[in-house]
Amino acid sequence: MADIAITTELQEIQNNLWGTNVRENIALALEKLQNLPEEPNTIQGSLKNSKLSLLKVSIQNMENTLQSRKDQLDRIKARLEQASGRTILQYGKCGNDVYYAICDDGEAALYGTGATYDYTFHDSVFYQNGQIKKIVLSNGITGLGDRLFYHCANAETVSLPATLTSIGDSAFAQGDAVINDTAGLTSVTIPQAVTAIRSYAFYHTAIAEVTVPASVKTWGKYAFSGCAKLKTARVACDSIGAFAFTRCTALSSLTISANCRTFGENMLTYCESLTAITYEGTIAQWNAITKPVNWMSSGEHSYNDYLKKIQCVDGYLEYDPENNVWNEVKNG
Repeated sequence: MADIAITTELQEIQNNLWGTNVRENIALALEKLQNLPEEPNTIQGSLKNSKLSLLKVSIQNMENTLQSRKDQLDRIKARLEQASGRTILQYGKCGNDVYYAICDDGEAALYGTGATYDYTFHDSVFYQNGQIKKIVLSNGITGLGDRLFYHCANAETVSLPATLTSIGDSAFAQGDAVINDTAGLTSVTIPQAVTAIRSYAFYHTAIAEVTVPASVKTWGKYAFSGCAKLKTARVACDSIGAFAFTRCTALSSLTISANCRTFGENMLTYCESLTAITYEGTIAQWNAITKPVNWMSSGEHSYNDYLKKIQCVDGYLEYDPENNVWNEVKNG
């Protein structure tokens, strides 16, 4: 947002609005009202009525406080709109200490600290929001919850903060899309602090290239599956998840760091444009990688019919389809 001071003030008001348990206190008071026992005599009944009156006054005071804070938040929102020259279409809370605002220019801005909430498929505050075109997350946010931006088909760009460590299940996924159909993100830069990319995180998005940093230790299934426009990928971490690039039909350049020690099953199934892999280690290091039999595919002989060569620093491996083996060819 344009005016940092106003943004900070907005966050403080929202902290007060949501963080002081006003709603929880009202709910607790109502529960107490409902659970008060029946009194057997007039004196005890009179005491009960007195308690009821006090509780009702307390509830009314809390409701007045909540309304006052809402009014204050609306005033801050108006000042923020004036400072930024944009209209805020929607705003609220999406984590214990994470807040958001969606502006009329299509930007969804998230700010605060810690992780966002996890959601199911349809209850995210951003679910299927076609107005979102750009996502910006402030430093301080550490985790993107499950299905946070699920099915945001027009959200083409995202700016992820250096503080981010986890990208949740289906965080940017585009739903049960048709084969080779993509939507949503067209580009993404995964920060160096990210340690976990959960299942389906970028499923069927329109990204064209991606680097998975060395920091990633947890890689869920189908993380980039169905990204039919993905042409270039580099994996710098120590493993590749199962079904990681399944149906990435345009993938023609895959570079794997010598750091990689483990492959998941079917990680290259239907990657029909991939004829060679560039491996940044030796042939011996490649052979030492833990690979399931079906790391390429679950087809006949667990081979996918298109991957022909593994280029290493000291030579290459070439597939022999007649004998279904990889033959080593050393340099020199």
